[in-house]
Amino acid sequence: MSEAQLDEDLEPEIREGQNKEFLQVLEYDRAFLVKGPVVKIFKNQESAGSAHQRLEYVMHLPVMKD
Repeated sequence: MSEAQLDEDLEPEIREGQNKEFLQVLEYDRAFLVKGPVVKIFKNQESAGSAHQRLEYVMHLPVMKD
Protein backbone atom coordinates (compact mmCIF):
# COMPACT_ATOMS: atom_id res chain seq x y z
CA MET A 1 0.00 0.00 0.00
CA SER A 2 1.30 3.47 -0.84
CA GLU A 3 1.81 6.37 1.55
CA ALA A 4 -1.12 8.25 -0.03
CA GLN A 5 -3.48 5.30 0.52
CA LEU A 6 -2.40 4.88 4.15
CA ASP A 7 -2.82 8.63 4.82
CA GLU A 8 -6.44 8.85 3.58
CA ASP A 9 -7.72 9.36 7.14
CA LEU A 10 -5.64 12.56 7.57
CA GLU A 11 -6.96 16.00 6.71
CA PRO A 12 -5.39 17.49 3.53
CA GLU A 13 -3.55 20.31 5.37
CA ILE A 14 -1.94 17.73 7.68
CA ARG A 15 -1.13 15.35 4.83
CA GLU A 16 0.58 18.11 2.86
CA GLY A 17 2.25 19.90 5.80
CA GLN A 18 5.94 20.63 6.02
CA ASN A 19 8.45 18.17 7.44
CA LYS A 20 9.71 19.38 10.84
CA GLU A 21 12.01 16.69 12.23
CA PHE A 22 13.59 13.47 10.99
CA LEU A 23 15.21 10.80 13.13
CA GLN A 24 16.66 7.50 11.97
CA VAL A 25 17.09 4.72 14.54
CA LEU A 26 19.41 2.12 13.07
CA GLU A 27 18.99 -0.33 15.95
CA TYR A 28 15.27 -0.71 15.12
CA ASP A 29 15.68 -0.17 11.36
CA ARG A 30 13.09 2.61 11.45
CA ALA A 31 12.99 6.29 10.55
CA PHE A 32 10.56 8.76 12.11
CA LEU A 33 9.38 11.90 10.37
CA VAL A 34 7.43 14.62 12.18
CA LYS A 35 5.13 16.30 9.69
CA GLY A 36 2.89 18.81 11.43
CA PRO A 37 1.13 17.01 14.29
CA VAL A 38 1.73 13.57 12.74
CA VAL A 39 4.65 11.16 13.19
CA LYS A 40 5.24 9.00 10.11
CA ILE A 41 7.23 5.77 10.37
CA PHE A 42 9.41 4.33 7.61
CA LYS A 43 11.64 1.25 7.36
CA ASN A 44 14.59 0.42 5.14
CA GLN A 45 13.75 -1.48 2.00
CA GLU A 46 16.64 -3.07 0.16
CA SER A 47 16.20 -3.20 -3.59
CA ALA A 48 17.05 -6.52 -5.22
CA GLY A 49 20.29 -6.22 -7.16
CA SER A 50 20.97 -2.71 -5.87
CA ALA A 51 23.36 -1.45 -3.23
CA HIS A 52 20.99 1.43 -2.40
CA GLN A 53 18.47 1.35 0.40
CA ARG A 54 15.18 3.17 0.16
CA LEU A 55 12.69 4.08 2.83
CA GLU A 56 9.34 2.32 2.71
CA TYR A 57 6.36 3.98 4.39
CA VAL A 58 4.94 1.82 7.20
CA MET A 59 2.32 3.88 9.04
CA HIS A 60 1.59 7.10 10.88
CA LEU A 61 0.82 7.60 14.53
CA PRO A 62 -2.40 9.37 15.53
CA VAL A 63 -2.45 13.15 15.44
CA MET A 64 -0.61 14.51 18.48
CA LYS A 65 -2.16 17.41 20.39
CA ASP A 66 -0.78 19.56 23.21
